[in-house]
Amino acid sequence: MGGTRFMVQWEEHPSHLATRLGQLLEHQTLVDVTLMCNTHTLRVHRAVLAACSPYFETILQRQLGMYPLIVLKDMQFSVLKSLIEFMYCGETSVTEDNLSALLQAAKFFQVSV
Repeated sequence: MGGTRFMVQWEEHPSHLATRLGQLLEHQTLVDVTLMCNTHTLRVHRAVLAACSPYFETILQRQLGMYPLIVLKDMQFSVLKSLIEFMYCGETSVTEDNLSALLQAAKFFQVSV
């Protein structure tokens, strides 16, 4: 019943996936987690958070309900937005003033840079 197996490969898959995830974020489609930083909120996808950050994966495995709110303290909203963009797209652009804070946030949330 097994027979010969064939490899089917989508060469553009990584770039397509990154592009589509970025579009889903931009249009706020299917978002299911809210991150709160100071008085600002950012709605994101739990699967992306969990895939990119063991820290968030641990938090999201707890029973937090269907649409959890995660409050982040001691972080600038601009740094959070840059970190999320990095998690979705694999790159982000930051000012020199925010570079150190972004790297610290990535380390804290266990995001590989």
